[in-house]
Amino acid sequence: MALVLVLWLVVLLSVIATGHSRNSHIETRLAARQVDTSASRHVAEGIIQLAILDLLLPDREEPVDTSGRAWPVQTLRRNATISIRRASGYIDLNKADDTVLHAMFVAGGAGDAQAQQLAHAVMDWRDGDDLLHMHGAEDDDYRSAGLPWTARDAGFERIEELQYVFGMTGDVYRAVLPYITVHSGQPGLDIEAAPEFLINALTGLTVAMNSTSTNYHIAVSVQGANGTLVSIEAVVNINGSSDEQYRLLEWREPARIAPELDEEPSA
Repeated sequence: MALVLVLWLVVLLSVIATGHSRNSHIETRLAARQVDTSASRHVAEGIIQLAILDLLLPDREEPVDTSGRAWPVQTLRRNATISIRRASGYIDLNKADDTVLHAMFVAGGAGDAQAQQLAHAVMDWRDGDDLLHMHGAEDDDYRSAGLPWTARDAGFERIEELQYVFGMTGDVYRAVLPYITVHSGQPGLDIEAAPEFLINALTGLTVAMNSTSTNYHIAVSVQGANGTLVSIEAVVNINGSSDEQYRLLEWREPARIAPELDEEPSA
């Protein structure tokens, strides 16, 4: 009996030791991923700061590419991508008219009637009155639908507010999310900075303009050594004045979309 008890005790201690070793291994891996993620985040923040510095330099031999093209970067043993796009290359939810909004929602998968309803609902959301657009929605419509919120009756402060507009569906919202802004301040579209999705969606409409916006969306994606991925999108205003060189307008983590590699990483 004593021998059996000793053997069972040895087995029990072995199981406990194995479990402890396994837990320690898991905790070590989790800690390593957290450290890797934190390091990647610092790298991403550093790349954003360098991008802002480039935008502040007026005498560069080559102007900064603000078309939204993703550029690869390799730094500190990490592969990263960065893209810079003028805010005027996106559709401004606070300035676009119903024709532009309708075309964008159709391109995002909405039917013609649904797209018209969403366009008017956006306009009712952002205006300060209770006058109803033909296919739009005001406070009573939100209440009748049992929604716990009503129209803002003011401009969009963040693009995420679009998902609360009356009639918005998840599929349409996700489809148009990468192509909207609240920082352009202009009703038209800078074709040179616009993504192909918007150029195709707005074909035939008179929306092209010469941009005067000094607001930029900077998106950075960094892949860590342990396979972690950190993506950040910052919106900055570059004014270059002596009092305030730039101003951070928005910070989004993760970014709406991670930039895609156009070529192999370069140093």
